[in-house]
Amino acid sequence: MIDSIVVSEYLNEMPYFQCNINSMWFDQFSRKFGTEEKFTGLPLTYSYSSPMELIPKEKKWSLWFITTADIVNTNTYGLAKKQNLNIILRQKAMDGRLMVWQIRYKG
Repeated sequence: MIDSIVVSEYLNEMPYFQCNINSMWFDQFSRKFGTEEKFTGLPLTYSYSSPMELIPKEKKWSLWFITTADIVNTNTYGLAKKQNLNIILRQKAMDGRLMVWQIRYKG
């Protein structure tokens, strides 16, 4: 899952694009009734709980979230903790603008 269009160019697999429906960017990024990101055609997730629905149920698999924001103080982070998920910052870009988070079920 990503929240920056630029990141999609560097990935081998098609990710989901995350944009909160209350964000000022939502109208600019969404099309097809909020199901698709406008510029890349990626599937769009926009609710606070939608990232949780993308996490694989098998404990050996993870949801990787490449983001331009620190998600510690967000609803996504709070929901992950409430659902007893591991959420770990795995990498931070040298300039601090991108972060790679791993989210998966504990076990």
